[in-house]
Amino acid sequence: MRAKKEKKKIGECPVQTITTCGGRYYFDQRAVDKVVWFMRQLRHTRSPWTGKPFELMPWQLDRVVSPLFGWKRTEDGARRFRRAYVEVPKKNGKSALSSALSLFLFMADGEYGAEVFNAANERAQAGIVFSEAKSQLRFSPLRRLVSPRPIKESTRVLLFPATSSRYSTLSSESSTKDGLNIHGLIFDELHALKDASLYHVLTQGSGAARRQPLHITITTAGSDRNSVCYAEYEAAKRVIANEREDEELLAVVYEAGERDDWKKPETWIKCNPSLGVTISMRDLEHDCKVAAKKPSIQNEFQRLRLNRWTSQVTRWLDMGEWDKCRRDYTEADLLGGMCYAGVDLSTTIDLTAVTLAFPREDGVWLWPYVFLPVERIDFATDRDNVPYDRWVREGHIIPTPGEVVDQESVVRVLSEAATKFRLQIVCFDPWRAQYVANELDRQGIQTIGIPQNYPGMSPPSVELERLIVSGRLRHPGNPCLTMAADNVEVMTGPGGVIKPMKPRQQGGTQRRIDPIVAAVMSLYHVAQGHKPEAGSVYEKRGLRFL
Repeated sequence: MRAKKEKKKIGECPVQTITTCGGRYYFDQRAVDKVVWFMRQLRHTRSPWTGKPFELMPWQLDRVVSPLFGWKRTEDGARRFRRAYVEVPKKNGKSALSSALSLFLFMADGEYGAEVFNAANERAQAGIVFSEAKSQLRFSPLRRLVSPRPIKESTRVLLFPATSSRYSTLSSESSTKDGLNIHGLIFDELHALKDASLYHVLTQGSGAARRQPLHITITTAGSDRNSVCYAEYEAAKRVIANEREDEELLAVVYEAGERDDWKKPETWIKCNPSLGVTISMRDLEHDCKVAAKKPSIQNEFQRLRLNRWTSQVTRWLDMGEWDKCRRDYTEADLLGGMCYAGVDLSTTIDLTAVTLAFPREDGVWLWPYVFLPVERIDFATDRDNVPYDRWVREGHIIPTPGEVVDQESVVRVLSEAATKFRLQIVCFDPWRAQYVANELDRQGIQTIGIPQNYPGMSPPSVELERLIVSGRLRHPGNPCLTMAADNVEVMTGPGGVIKPMKPRQQGGTQRRIDPIVAAVMSLYHVAQGHKPEAGSVYEKRGLRFL
């Protein structure tokens, strides 16, 4: 006898096939109706629905609540699904759904002594869903059934005396995680979890004594493909594709496909099931336009808005926009100008760069100096497949004595810069440039170390992006600087902070980024709000045309 199948196609994202598995399971509509009724007693807490009953959106009902609570085991009537993995883009009502599910498991699931938790990597993240649940209860007729009363912002534990049940939060920072007898666990933003041990402790055996424990993960996509979240995502995708049997896992994934164009509205519609309710097409259009101009946030747009698993590292600068910033000027045109310097020293044998940044009313003007050991020029030319030898002859690279970086040549160029220009400060990587810093300090030239981490590099990196996109950057078309701009990638950290990264080596070919990293460091003080110098080189010597 063929198994009865229930398969709904919602939107264009693949839907998990759910079967009775030879009669081992049946569907209980009354159980679903009970959940829907309970959630209607809760109240929305955000405009424009503030104070209105919580109504499930179609995808939340059809893809999550209905299968999760409706499918039962024929053997004992307990729920079929013990785990759920739900992955949807940002702003699709994820937190509100998590809160409502948490409250049902806490108050209305018929479990005496239920222990229900909202879990996340950090206490603040776990508290988002818990705070939403408190707000949903605060304006609900159910609030009189829960203690403490009144429910305050500072309340960290909710109690339901009727069944002696308890509801609170857990995180990596929590002191107690072992020995819990969990009935309901809602894990929020699993992709952000840095230590998989929390997830394993909470999900493996923690509810063994319960009749029908339920562990629900609701998250957006992440960027770490070595994480526990990506492993759970892959498992869910295999279940959806019928490549793996797991009768206790409900898998729901809304995402853009590999071949879907991230700039097209049909792709946005496909993976945002709450479009038109909690998120608007106008919001997506705006964010897409911003991402199209700033390559560094294209991965962020695709991850948060299209739910695509991306890399932390991606191509950074739009070379079309970079080329528009080119102007015809020489070092002589900048004489006497106020500037800041950034220094990127190679370890031994590779490119070293100094880039000067001249803030002016019409933008920031860059001037690079690039160094390469004379005895490494031919080797580096062949290794990197870059015409360093020609660039040396054309004056774009300064050859230094010997086989390794000559830091005295770097000091000499910076010393000369201090006499040609009004050099304010020299920024450098403190790990590599101690000799250069000491020599400059001895000459009375101010220096500052810029750590190559997110706090140190993100503000000037964002400033470089802003200058390029706004057309307020000026560069002289130096081929070394342009090569570095074309090569450089960017790593994105929590909260959208960024820093430049060297691309991975391809075969034996190295792709150098030193001049653009020096340019980023030269913008450190510009990013702090330095006021530009009045005037422009164009005012002094007129326009030149390429």
